[in-house]
Amino acid sequence: MVPRRALLGLVLGLVLALPAVISAQGREASIPAGQAATLAGLVTAEGSGTPLQGVVVALAGTGATTVTDARGAYTLTVGRGGGYQLSARKMGFGPLDAAVQLVTGRQSDVDLELLPVTSAQLLPGLDVRAAHRASIIAEVEARRAAGQGTMILRGALDSARGTPVSELLRKHVRGIHLIYYSRSGATLVASARGSGSLNLTAPADPADRTSPGACYAQIYLDGMRIYAPVQPFSVVPDLRQIDAATLETMEYYAGPATTPLQYAGVGAQCGTILLWSRAGE
Repeated sequence: MVPRRALLGLVLGLVLALPAVISAQGREASIPAGQAATLAGLVTAEGSGTPLQGVVVALAGTGATTVTDARGAYTLTVGRGGGYQLSARKMGFGPLDAAVQLVTGRQSDVDLELLPVTSAQLLPGLDVRAAHRASIIAEVEARRAAGQGTMILRGALDSARGTPVSELLRKHVRGIHLIYYSRSGATLVASARGSGSLNLTAPADPADRTSPGACYAQIYLDGMRIYAPVQPFSVVPDLRQIDAATLETMEYYAGPATTPLQYAGVGAQCGTILLWSRAGE
């Protein structure tokens, strides 16, 4: 088997060498010059090739974020070509980060493979799981002692195995505002208090004009922000796709007044969700 990084490098090399992009129908799918640069591909599980739904794929520093569909497909669009840092995150799988080069007016196709954490977490002489959990517990306990936000801890998450994160929030958070996006079947978390003095209303999917607009809560996964209402071209992650039992802990903050300082900012106006994945066991 070709190592994951080598495979990604090979794919990138092929993409850059092509004079035009070949679509799924086998035709050239070039975009008129002067328009945006697009990155698209499939995300699968390394070893099995199983398509992965619900993977958060983002280009750092651009606000371009999306979630893979049932086929494991993703598409990201930025205003111009250039070098970008691509990231892919999903509960139960090791994180993937790679440099990509996009071309203005073209679609670049890059397929990704994520390694299950059961295979990736243990290193010789080091138990990453223990360090991972201890760090999360210490941070969460400090906030719970200060009486901040709503905490949903491991015990409650274990007993809710098979329950989507969105439903767990509905059960535990008073006044939570969940919006159903009929076209994709997604359940999205929005502010129940409106956007305040700032206009942070955004569509659930900028590519779909029929998608519901709201002041959607910003979302962090293991300390990395994967969605914020202030990020253009971002698709709101579907929390219905995340099983509660894949999390170590979950936190919800209704607004900037209660949001921890390191996660505050303009995006906190619509609420903040902190998701902490548990290491493979």
